[in-house]
Amino acid sequence: MDRQPDEPKHKIPPERIRGYAQLAPEFAQYGLNVAAHFCHAVVERSIPHGSLAPELQTRMTRDQIKDALASAFEKFGSWPCDYDFQDVILVLCDDSVRVAEGNEDFGWPADVTPLRRRVILRFLWHFPAPETRSLPCTFWVSAAGQTVGVCKFAFGEPVQRPSSAKGVIATETGTVARGRRRSA
Repeated sequence: MDRQPDEPKHKIPPERIRGYAQLAPEFAQYGLNVAAHFCHAVVERSIPHGSLAPELQTRMTRDQIKDALASAFEKFGSWPCDYDFQDVILVLCDDSVRVAEGNEDFGWPADVTPLRRRVILRFLWHFPAPETRSLPCTFWVSAAGQTVGVCKFAFGEPVQRPSSAKGVIATETGTVARGRRRSA
């Protein structure tokens, strides 16, 4: 694997932190790691089973997850060849705020108990050239003890690929994305 899941820590805007703010970077990093693992598995065309929370594994079979991903990528004509972290939407840092935030407030799945809710973040999936759009994907991450996993994912509307993606160049033997070779 060329990419390490725990990339640099990102600054979290204070308005996106609920509860004991000192824990926010640690919780956000856990969420970022598990969502990056999910994205990496998808780029490698495997089912990201190891990064799924038990609730999502109960709600969706591997085939249903694969079908949901394929359906989202269909409009691009291919699977993504790279991904980037975009932003942290919400970090819930202590039990009192987890209980206070209702499911409807941020779209938490009903089967995820409040005490398991941790982080909501967004990544962008990038597609091979000539595609110039990226697909946002929001991840809801839950935890119980040391078990951290994606309990929900949802796709946004395609956006223009950010210049920070450095472009994804199609070649005859595959694609090169930021210096890493990915098979086409």
